[in-house]
Amino acid sequence: MSDVSESLGLSIGTANLVAARPGRAPVSRRAVLTLWDNRPAEVGVPSQNPELTSPNLTEAGLVLRGFVERVGDPVPLVAADGSP
Repeated sequence: MSDVSESLGLSIGTANLVAARPGRAPVSRRAVLTLWDNRPAEVGVPSQNPELTSPNLTEAGLVLRGFVERVGDPVPLVAADGSP
């Protein structure tokens, strides 16, 4: 078994989230998190994730913004629909 590790650089800003790996183009997404009932959470807006967004998608996800500014805040983040 080989011990191979690869570096990952992250930039977490209030407007954008960026991940960078050596030898690859950086991946940038808007600082938006969408939670779904029947699929994994998605970072960024749907147009930034065409491989995840089905043309037949009819389900509305729960969109969270402003979470970066809240890191370390002991008060829970509450979504627009009132859910914690």
